[in-house]
Amino acid sequence: MYPVVNIFGIQFSTFNMMIMAGAFVPLFIMSRQDFKHSLKFSDVKKGICFSVPFILIGGHSLFVFAAITGGYSWSESLSGGSVFYGGLIGFFVGLLIYAKYVKRPFLMYANFLTPYIALGHSFGRIGCLLGGCCYGAESGLFPFIPSVFSIKYPITHPTLAHPVLPIPLAESILCLLLSLFLFTRKSEKDNFMIYLTVYSVLRFALEFGRGDKIRGIYGLFSTSQWISIGVFFFVSAWFLLYKKPAVKI
Repeated sequence: MYPVVNIFGIQFSTFNMMIMAGAFVPLFIMSRQDFKHSLKFSDVKKGICFSVPFILIGGHSLFVFAAITGGYSWSESLSGGSVFYGGLIGFFVGLLIYAKYVKRPFLMYANFLTPYIALGHSFGRIGCLLGGCCYGAESGLFPFIPSVFSIKYPITHPTLAHPVLPIPLAESILCLLLSLFLFTRKSEKDNFMIYLTVYSVLRFALEFGRGDKIRGIYGLFSTSQWISIGVFFFVSAWFLLYKKPAVKI
């Protein structure tokens, strides 16, 4: 756990540094790409900038909801924090509004951007790992997982220095692999739906290994697991509606 680093005597938050990397590295790669469907980099940037307020509102609102319903006080819930799913939903809502405004197909933007979203997310989860805000359950609860695949945070951390699963690291690697898969597909078509399907399944599974309770538990599942179920059924309904999705790998 390295929540801050000293650079020339100045302390920087590792979480914020990785969030910035997760934003600017994909943007840099995007600026070097050939654009299709008459999209231009400047147009995509406008869509992203327009969606930023929706990302912030969605991410923080879902965090507050999960914290309050999870038994945390208003002061704890409003002190800060964000939920990825909330930000993701907010982003696509903002992107949909922007696409309607410029009179272009929403899926043209969404299919193009999803590989970059997965790449940026992989950086963000490294920030979670370094900051210690998101962490895994005690590794002793999973005896079938070798102890070498566990990490320890300081005694001051909520885990009390017990070995825990490196769930943020696992999610980071899986998001990176998902990003590479989407980048290397022959066609961008269905990228959006493939991303939602794969990520919802991965997130649902990874949540079983999470240890931080502020994310909210409702019945058998966490907030993100319930959202994952909803996303999966939404995508299933989408493919059933269109019957023959053109998925090219």
